[in-house]
Amino acid sequence: MAGEPEILQWEEEHVNEWLISIGYGQYQGFIYEHGITGEVLVQLDFDSLKEIGVRSAGHRLDLLRAIYRLKVENGVAIEPEHYVPNSEAIEDVFSDNTPLGRLMQLISNQNERIKCLEQEVQRLQSGVVQLEEHILDKPIRNGAMGGSSLQKQPSLKWAVYNGKTVKSPTWTEESSALSLQPQDSPRVSPQSLEYDSSFGVPSTTPTA
Repeated sequence: MAGEPEILQWEEEHVNEWLISIGYGQYQGFIYEHGITGEVLVQLDFDSLKEIGVRSAGHRLDLLRAIYRLKVENGVAIEPEHYVPNSEAIEDVFSDNTPLGRLMQLISNQNERIKCLEQEVQRLQSGVVQLEEHILDKPIRNGAMGGSSLQKQPSLKWAVYNGKTVKSPTWTEESSALSLQPQDSPRVSPQSLEYDSSFGVPSTTPTA
């Protein structure tokens, strides 16, 4: 389109060539995978770079700075939601060629990294809280522990006594009759007992 910034007309090949030129050619595969053209490139932010596969927070910051400079060089309008490096205000005051300017640049970059890492920690904490809530709300189902569950075992029951006499397995009518017959009393000894009243002890006398 006539009058449109050149970067907005870039195809995926142009974006890959630009990535290689700034030393991030390892991510060119993601450009083809997600169809990143020049028009998409200028809209990328911290989260979208992570979604397409740039996991390193430092790499994301470097790419966002490079994209910002690319937009400035090509006259692309900077929207309020677009990334603007904090170092831009510093560069307006200090030149990168001075030691103080380089020091301020390092401090600014460090602050940006800390800010991005804090955002990462907040997202992780939010994910952990959601996971805990999901686990607590999930009902416990039978068999959750390895597919086995304890089953109630039948309890022992005592037989109810009904008042009937239980016969021994060795009981017979004959043995019962014998047990009911009177037993002979002890026989008297051939010698009768006589008591000696003088001594109070029994004495024995032969019987006729």
